[in-house]
Amino acid sequence: MEREYILSILYDLSLTIGAETQLDTLLRKVLQRLLYHTAFPAGLVLTDNSIENGTRYGRIANVIGDHLLEQRNGQLVELPTTSAGNTIELLEHTKLPADLNRNEKYRYCLQLPIDGTSTILLLSPHQPASKLPLTQIFKPVLANLSRAILLCRNSEQLTRTLESDRNQAVEALRASEERFELAMRAANDGLWDWNLQTNAVYYSPRWKSMLGYRDHELENAFNTWEQLVDADDKTKTFALIEDCAAGKSEGFVIEFRMRHKQGHWVFILSRAIMVRDKQGQPLRMVGTHVDISERKAAERAIVEKEKAEATAQAKSQFLANMSHEIRTPLNGVLGLAKIGERENSLGKSQELFRRIGVSGQHLLSVVNDILDFSKIDAGKMVVESQPLKLIASVENATNLIKSQAEEKHLKFHVEVADELPLWVKGDALRLEQILVNLLSNAVKFTEQGEVNLRVTAQDDNLLFRVSDTGIGMSETHLALLFKPFEQADSSTTRRFGGTGLGMAISINLAKIMGGNIQAISRISEGSEFFLSIPLIPAVPERESNMPVIPITGGRLRGLRLLAAEDVEINRMILEDLLDGEEARVEFAEDGQQALELLEAQGASTFDMVLMDVQMPVMDGYEATRRIQEMAPGLPVIGLTAHALEEEREKSLAVGMVDHVTKPIDPEHLIETIQRHIVRFSSIPYETKSAGHGKI
Repeated sequence: MEREYILSILYDLSLTIGAETQLDTLLRKVLQRLLYHTAFPAGLVLTDNSIENGTRYGRIANVIGDHLLEQRNGQLVELPTTSAGNTIELLEHTKLPADLNRNEKYRYCLQLPIDGTSTILLLSPHQPASKLPLTQIFKPVLANLSRAILLCRNSEQLTRTLESDRNQAVEALRASEERFELAMRAANDGLWDWNLQTNAVYYSPRWKSMLGYRDHELENAFNTWEQLVDADDKTKTFALIEDCAAGKSEGFVIEFRMRHKQGHWVFILSRAIMVRDKQGQPLRMVGTHVDISERKAAERAIVEKEKAEATAQAKSQFLANMSHEIRTPLNGVLGLAKIGERENSLGKSQELFRRIGVSGQHLLSVVNDILDFSKIDAGKMVVESQPLKLIASVENATNLIKSQAEEKHLKFHVEVADELPLWVKGDALRLEQILVNLLSNAVKFTEQGEVNLRVTAQDDNLLFRVSDTGIGMSETHLALLFKPFEQADSSTTRRFGGTGLGMAISINLAKIMGGNIQAISRISEGSEFFLSIPLIPAVPERESNMPVIPITGGRLRGLRLLAAEDVEINRMILEDLLDGEEARVEFAEDGQQALELLEAQGASTFDMVLMDVQMPVMDGYEATRRIQEMAPGLPVIGLTAHALEEEREKSLAVGMVDHVTKPIDPEHLIETIQRHIVRFSSIPYETKSAGHGKI
């Protein structure tokens, strides 16, 4: 703390020296600050020091604190020869110049030689109470003062005869001061000094400027701080000051807020130390202020970021769990509905199972919409830019909607312009998702008439125009169309259902793909939607030379599959599906059982493993890692109700070749099995389990 106090003194004196160019004013201000910091009552500056016939003389230039000496300003006085006069010394009265102490008023004198011709003498009737090393701390200040005096004395001569040298000196001084000021700004310190005996306070210019004030705009008074500091923070600071005054501490560090000139709060880090006399009584308190507003803002930003991340993580975790908990039973509902629809020939029963399946698919679409919107909202939605066959994507989307239009006896027209390239770059899955949403809405809100899709090129974009003759929308409803959870009909007797997310998801997907969606509509006349995405022709992908596989039944004929699934109803549905495709399947109820079957029968017994992820005893991740050690070439496909992209990445990271989400789409699962069986059929693998050797 003493070091900080000394630095504050040196800084204050340096600012005083650097701010003056008039010699008399410079010497008086330096003398004032020295008396203030050392607590000497009087002092004077002697100039024109010289030696004549062995006698030392000096001229009284400035006097403070002694009116009798002030009357002798400008006079020569004889100096004692007992001291060389060129060293900093604390002299007793016996060594004081007799001419300056005629009534023996002063007992001590601090001699501060500036240069060979000037000296500062600080006078006191008592031994100095300061604990500072007075004979040591002022040497750099005096050297700086000597240079400043030299500049003052020679300014006229330099102006007349050495103008260029003067400019260089002034520029060097300015640069030095600028560097010093920049250094202090970098340190961000403001200085303050509170004399507890007189209640006098000094605030440095930086102390004031960090609050937006110029030096002359704030009074150097204690109540200046009281008026600007926050009331609650003032109470806490007073408590610390009282502890220091009572001797409970020698200083403190505290953060508080002070009101800026422009009205906002500035966060201040204040450090303080208590200076005491020999009896331990408080004399003064000194310290520094640092503006920590930026640090506080950064801390708040970090806290808010962490809070937002925690909220996003909790939201993602909730959505993941919600999705898993819905998809798991939904896999059973949809699977059993499909089996029931196939096995029941009675029209009424078959229709009931079909409606169960339709309802389940609707619930699944709601879950998928929520997950898609969550990804878009979090900025995690990523679209691909791969070659896609345009007509194939259009057919995939329209084939899903065509039957719905036929059920409502609507005309359904699709037109693709001949001049369009066959292959373009884009994300086939997301393009089809947008088209399905636009077309399904058109069919949903059209009771009679027609639904049309027309695909053309406009400028450098693909333009998909979906029109209908449905109920239409008002301007008010049209303005809310692309906002999440908004629908044209929001009454409790809504006729059409839906989450209100489809259009919000679609327009966001379009924008991520570099395009947009626009709409026009009139009530009772219909609506028209325009999807535009960049038209980027692509090189066609090579057509596969794989043999044509039947689209129904027997597509997995002869394959030997091991399936790990802990839920009985899921095993039943999976067995029905695989048996229908003429595959041979053996089931395990957890990952450990799957490993035991592989070890018992040999890895070569199976062509592929279908692995549920979340199971008791041993989960699918650990089981897959073990299988990779036993039989590196045996493909494992993950089956899970976790639908987020992170779960897919986790599955691939442990060695699974693919990831199929529940509820299982039979066609997707069969296509995935076929693709990876072809890929791995020519890759030999060996088991590392004991006793089986190479397979």
